[in-house]
Amino acid sequence: MRHRLFIPAATALLFALAACTQDELAGDNRLPEGEYPVVIRATGLSVETTPLAAPSTRATVDGDWQGVTSVALKMGDAVKVYTVTATNADGYKSATLSRENDPHYWTSRAPITVSAWWPFDNADITQMPAVKVAEDQSRLADFQKSDFIAAENRKVEFNNPTLEFNHRTARVAIELKPGTGFTSVAGATVSLVSLSADNGNPTAIKTYNASGNTYEALTAPQTVATGKPFIRVELGSGIFYFRPQTNVVLEAGNRYKYIVKVNTTGLTLEGCTIGEWADGGEETVESIVFKTDLSTAKVGDFITTDGKLLEMTESMTLSEEVKKRIAGVVFWVPEKKDPNRQTQASLQSDEVMAKAHPNCTHGLAVSLKDVSAEMKWQGGQYEAVLNFQRGDAFNPAYDKSLFKPIASNNGSSHPINFILGYQNTLILRAYNVYCKSIGSGNKVVLPVDALAGFETNNPSPSNSTGWFLPSPKELHILCYKDVDNIGRYWEDPSYTDTRDIVNKSLIAADGGTFAYNYYYWSSSEFGGFLSHAFLVNFRNSNVISVSKYYNTYRVRAVCAF
Repeated sequence: MRHRLFIPAATALLFALAACTQDELAGDNRLPEGEYPVVIRATGLSVETTPLAAPSTRATVDGDWQGVTSVALKMGDAVKVYTVTATNADGYKSATLSRENDPHYWTSRAPITVSAWWPFDNADITQMPAVKVAEDQSRLADFQKSDFIAAENRKVEFNNPTLEFNHRTARVAIELKPGTGFTSVAGATVSLVSLSADNGNPTAIKTYNASGNTYEALTAPQTVATGKPFIRVELGSGIFYFRPQTNVVLEAGNRYKYIVKVNTTGLTLEGCTIGEWADGGEETVESIVFKTDLSTAKVGDFITTDGKLLEMTESMTLSEEVKKRIAGVVFWVPEKKDPNRQTQASLQSDEVMAKAHPNCTHGLAVSLKDVSAEMKWQGGQYEAVLNFQRGDAFNPAYDKSLFKPIASNNGSSHPINFILGYQNTLILRAYNVYCKSIGSGNKVVLPVDALAGFETNNPSPSNSTGWFLPSPKELHILCYKDVDNIGRYWEDPSYTDTRDIVNKSLIAADGGTFAYNYYYWSSSEFGGFLSHAFLVNFRNSNVISVSKYYNTYRVRAVCAF
């Protein structure tokens, strides 16, 4: 379950914002200091309550802000305690987060990076505490107090100030059924065992009897090894265990529901569902597990719109509900630096992206669908974007010296051999804005112009860079693999290693596959002939330059996550 926090300024100040003068918002979009305090409206906690939970004992585990009085909110290096004021107007499903004295302030319209968490350590609010749950969760209050929520390093847009919270714990539910030798399972005591003791967590947890024969517990994220006792049931005079046949990976923010039969000979698993936090949100396929640890990503895995990872397997069948959650397919992940490589792919090569999205270090993903199947690079009239980049009209939000030239030649050390799609897209967007401002809309770069509409209907993964037009390096990796010089000529149908892996995932997710005769525009101009731009032939991964405004080719979006 995700908790969405909307972060506008106070209501009166919203009207003030609307009335800001051009002088106030000119140049770098700075706002007057100390005039726009950050006030947070928290919503999005509409989930089913735990059975038998009385209104006076509601908590975040059940989608309720009533049990929370304050949160730690971090902007920049400063962490401040914000008061939580819940309202009964909607059953305590929303709340206002505010600070009367010395709040955080908006200083400009530029995006900010925000973290927030609950609970927090009063002795040191600057550090998010480790997840440590209660050993005995048989009482409702102890079960609920074991929940931890946080939003870590999330970008907040001034004009769309939303913040998503995730549960930092995993939720385990066990439903008991009578099996051989039992007519009833009433009065059972259920525990989770063989748990990790990391951060002082208990190795065994006594569960809460949520309703009837269903028991629940919250745990720290962890893996219970194959064959280890995991579920312990005391019933009558017997003690029974369930030992999983595969590793049990308990991911933060997921709910794992086990249906277990109690037999005199032991416990047997009748069913397992894995999915969303709240009741009714589980996936019905046992192998579907959405991971929050993006560092485990591999080529072919799926990344969802809410920023989670879904491992692709050969035998996987995706439900329609799962398909709706998928945003893209992973096509590259960082590798250990090879001292023998000349231009080994690195997300740090794009210094602008590294500065704007410091947490997007786990890899690259491609969108499920084409932005366009037929599009020119530039409209009715050719113009060199490189000249714009070097001119005074290009005034980016980030240090101009961080940007590498958008035009490149074929040399092994030239920009063509580096991951630069994000920075290139920023340059092209700025160029398009400039063209429209001077009445030269026929010169805009069409693939980048189309990205805005594409994002609306095909949202990029949360906590990613957002969709951008890939560089030649990124397209070459998407088709073949990371090599030192993509400018050499490739003439072998086998040079499609990555394309073939990604296509399998695209087929499983009902996405648009890459055919052998497809050509895709990059975000780079050809330095030797500025009327040309680079594209990649997906038949053999060849990188070629063609006229920007003569022929039409395909456009695909990528992102870093």
